[in-house]
Formats: sequence, structure tokens, C-alpha cells
Amino acid sequence: MYLLRTFGIRLAHWGHCALCSVHRHSLCTSNSTPGYARPRPAICKYIRRLARGMAHPPRHRFFWNLVLALATIQPTMGQRDSLVEGAVDAYLRWHPQASFEDRDSIQQLLQDWQIERTYFALWPRSDYDLIPFLSPTSAFNLSRYVSETGTILDVKEWRATGLSQAEQAWMKTFFQTGYPRRLVQKPNRPAQIGLQRTSSGWHPQGRYHGLILGPVWRLGGMRLQFQHPTAPGWSLHGVRHAWGIQPFYGGYYSYQLHPSLRLSAIHVQNRWAMDIGVRHRGWACRVFAYPEGWASTCSFQTKDGVHLQMIRRTETFSWPSAWSLWATSPTLLVRLPYRRGFLQLSAQERRSQIRFQTREGDVALGVVNGQNCVEARYRLFSDVTVEARFGSAQGQHAWAIHAQHPWGRCRLEGSLGTMGEDALGLFSRLRMGQSGAYARLAMHIQTARHKGWFRCTLRPNGTQIYGSYVLQLDQKCG
Repeated sequence: MYLLRTFGIRLAHWGHCALCSVHRHSLCTSNSTPGYARPRPAICKYIRRLARGMAHPPRHRFFWNLVLALATIQPTMGQRDSLVEGAVDAYLRWHPQASFEDRDSIQQLLQDWQIERTYFALWPRSDYDLIPFLSPTSAFNLSRYVSETGTILDVKEWRATGLSQAEQAWMKTFFQTGYPRRLVQKPNRPAQIGLQRTSSGWHPQGRYHGLILGPVWRLGGMRLQFQHPTAPGWSLHGVRHAWGIQPFYGGYYSYQLHPSLRLSAIHVQNRWAMDIGVRHRGWACRVFAYPEGWASTCSFQTKDGVHLQMIRRTETFSWPSAWSLWATSPTLLVRLPYRRGFLQLSAQERRSQIRFQTREGDVALGVVNGQNCVEARYRLFSDVTVEARFGSAQGQHAWAIHAQHPWGRCRLEGSLGTMGEDALGLFSRLRMGQSGAYARLAMHIQTARHKGWFRCTLRPNGTQIYGSYVLQLDQKCG
């Protein structure tokens, strides 16, 4: 007992010395030189020498090296970044009336965008002046360029937008071009009741077959779900933590330790699983593991638009998809910028293709459900787009045409399409999956206080009608 107590005291003393040394070094570095600081070689040697002295067996030595390496992550990640500081200084230069709270909020927002860049194509075209670090002249030039040439798809186009070199570097750091990949991971949940937390407090919210009653802009919420007895029924989503539970079946808890690190624990039918996600400046990794199998995803993206992603899992992976925090189907994705467009190679279980996408359209060669096919989309005019698919066998064809027209403060959209007898899978924004003719009529409205849309689709198996309407009652959105 005396030897164990002595070893524990020495262990605590050595660990305290190591952390103090690393923390003192990080403070000195952050006060002297801006940018992403790295520990000095002397500090690294001191940590390795300390780890060797703490445990002689190799397995213990590896463990303490890992512990000390994790201890140095927090100080090194907390250093000042020259791009973030420069963007914040530009924000203060164009907004001299900003308070300290505004400055801290903008700095935290830019740090989050630096870790996971947002898509520029999703930013409203009428609100470019709200980008924190852009000057009014640069925001006007950027809006004019986008209105004349369309959405920015290639990072090289930033040179032609009329932005300064510093603003171009900030746009490449905090924004990415193109559009995000939309994956449907879980079906719609028709019946939900709960509470949603906004900037003005907690408010009730209900959902039934897509109809939502309650505040739309939210910071977090608690809801109760009345369908799928094997899915999370009670769930709470906050800014940093989230949990869900289904009585007598399972539950999960997720917590964000750091903007770059999130840990999750899941328990379903007497089986435990753990999910660990790490992301930092263009790359991200996530691992989901339980006793019978595992799944992992890794992605890497550069400022020039190069994107790589790979998802792998074991052959015996059989975890319920309703309790999986992300899509675990095996996927390989490679996206490269080429000639003012993107060349994309993707491989999945049932669909593999190579696609070239530009502003005017795209063309793809691939295999869908074991059949070769060619898919193409082309914009004939500014408001008219045509889509087509041709398979290797007779009857594996499909086509669709889409048109839109502005009407006051509304926008009208119409679509027509047809699919052959041998359908290869879903196609077009009409979601055509069966043989027959399709037609759709939609109307969108968006004003300062009113926002909504109405859609009526005629399909071979019946008629579908959807709609959404949002009325802003408060002057400030949550």
C-alpha cells in the first residue's frame, strides 16, 4: 500500500509539472507571435523524457505518451490565428460601433467556419453585405459578379470578383464553393410535440406529417416522438450536448468537448457503442464502434476545392440505422476542380459514377443497380433546365424539363417528365422512381415577414400536395 501511494504521489507530481510546462509555453507563444503556434522541440523532448521515466514497460510508456499528447492539444488549439484576427480587425474597421460582445461573437463564428467551412452558394444573394469582413464596395462587386455569371463553383473565380487579396484569402478560408451533398439518412417523423428554445425563451412546437407549428429559428429543443417504437422517442438537442431515449429499448448521449471534438455514447438492447468525431481545418474523422463491428469516415478538403471522403465499415456491421448518428454506408468520393467546374468520382454499394459539373450543367457516366447508364443535365436558358437519362437496355430512359418564372414577390415553377418501363432508380428533382408521366407545379414566396411554398405533384400512383408557411411575428428572429 505504501508503494502504491508513493507511486500515485509521484505520478500526480510529474503530470502537474508536464502540464504546467506546456501551459507556460503556450502562453508565451500566444503573447509573442500570432498564428498557429507549435510546441518547441525542447518541450517535446521534455515530455517524451518525462513519459519514459513514468513507466518502463512499453505498453505503459505508450499510454502515458498518448495522455501527454492529448494534454497538449488544448493549449496548442487555443492559439491565435492570423486569418481570424485579420478578419475580425476588418469587421471592426467597417463596423466601428460594434460592442465587445459582437466582436467575440464574430470571432467565435469565424473560428467555427475555419474548422468546418460553410457553403457560399447557400448564402442569400441579397445579404452579401452581412459577411463580416467584406467592405461595402467588395460586397457590391461580389453581388454583381454572381448576378452576371451565376453561383461560384471554382475557387479560382474569387480573383475575378473584385475582392482584395486579403478578402480572397478569407473567402477561401471560411467558405467553400459548390453545393453540399444532400443525403437522406432518416425518414420523416410524422407526429412530434415538444419545446424549442429560442433567444426569447422556451416555446411549444408541434409537427404532424410535415406541418410545423411553433418557432422555426431555434437554439435547441426537447421533443417527444409518437412513431417508430425502436427509434429515440424523447430527445433533447442543445448547443453542446444532445440526448435521446426510448423506454425499455435504448438511449444515447452526445457532448461537444471542444469545437473540434465530440464524444457520444449509445446503449441499445444491452449493447454499448461509442462515437468519436474530430475535425480541424479542412479534415475530419469519425469512428463508430461497438463489440461486433465498427464504421469510420474520413474527409479532407483544401481551399482549392479538392475534396476526398471515404466511409468504411466491417462486413458484420448490423447496428440499427435509427440509432446511428451518421450515414455508415460504404462510400468513396473524390472531387477535383477542372476547367471552371468539378470532376467527381463516387462509388457506393448500388451506385457508382464519374461526373463532370459546370455552371451550365453536368454529365455523368455510371452504374446504377448493376446497369450502365448516362445522365445529363443542361441549362438551356436562365430559367429552363433539361435532364435526361439513357440506360444500356431498352426502356431504361427518363427525361424531365423544369422552368421557373418570377411573378411579383413570388416565383412560379413547373416541371414535366416521364420514365420508361425499366426504372433504374430515383431520377431528377421530380423524384421519379416508377414508369409513367410526372408533372409538378410549385409556388414560392419570401418577404420580410412571410415565407412559404406550395407544391402539387402528379405521379403515376396518385397526387401529392405539400406546403409550408412561416410568419415572423417578432422583430428579431430567434
